[in-house]
Amino acid sequence: MRQLRFAPSWNDCRVSRTLQGTSDIQPSEKGSLEHWLSERYCLYTVHASRIYRAEIHHQPWPLQKAEAEIEINSVAAAAGILLPSSSPLLHFTRKLEVLVWPLQRIS
Repeated sequence: MRQLRFAPSWNDCRVSRTLQGTSDIQPSEKGSLEHWLSERYCLYTVHASRIYRAEIHHQPWPLQKAEAEIEINSVAAAAGILLPSSSPLLHFTRKLEVLVWPLQRIS
């Protein structure tokens, strides 16, 4: 199994941003990029170098198009990721209730 390693500056990561919805709620259409990015029904996490997975269930995301003012973002650089200079694809959801099943360790 490959171990996940973060850059030494990972603990110094910061994000400061203002985000707001700019449209009415619009359900994402099946086959769209928004649908592919938002309709996930499992989650993954890492603890003590072990990977865990859990099933999740929820209603479709009530997405709104959004815009953001990003003042500070050192997260990507700390992970060795260079962000593009193009505008990001942003969406906003005020709230979504999710059912989460127990975590299961992935071997």
